[in-house]
Amino acid sequence: MKTTKAAIIALGLHILFISGWIGGFYFTGCNQYSPFGNNIFRIQWEVILAGYAAIVGGFFALQSAMYATKRAELRAAQRYCWKCTINLPYLADYIEDIAKSIIEEPESVSEISTDAAKFIEEQLPEPNDNVPHELIKVHDSLVKLIYTFKEILSLSKESGIDHVQEAVGSLKEIAEIIRLLQNKSDHWENICNRELL
Repeated sequence: MKTTKAAIIALGLHILFISGWIGGFYFTGCNQYSPFGNNIFRIQWEVILAGYAAIVGGFFALQSAMYATKRAELRAAQRYCWKCTINLPYLADYIEDIAKSIIEEPESVSEISTDAAKFIEEQLPEPNDNVPHELIKVHDSLVKLIYTFKEILSLSKESGIDHVQEAVGSLKEIAEIIRLLQNKSDHWENICNRELL
């Protein structure tokens, strides 16, 4: 879109220049500035044409460079979405299983949950600079939830009280956000695939 606008602006400037020259030439009758003929004061139409060709060539060169950059950005975003699509369904199921285990064995909340928090952080794909902002926003909210979950575990250990309900609720919320990230990643992966065709 930006390159199209640049081309339109360049073409518009040339049209304005040519229109102004034609208008000035014919309305003033200043024949000595005719672009054709042997007059030394004539308009150098060859230079104008060469300048226009240079602008058009520069436009296509810029467009080609931006096309390659855009494809590289799409591939980087596609890789992140692919990792999310592969890793997150399993991760969400794992977290829900952990929540069930804690309900069944409340006394093991700290030990099980600590391992779960570590595993979540290891398996959660890290977004790169080319990932859509929508996905980064969901990822950041997920990181905050994991941090809150770890705080609950820390409080549980320090006070000697098992915050079972809080831990289970936090895990379920994490699993929900993970599934949201998975769905959005799947949507963006399809978009990237279409753009790269």
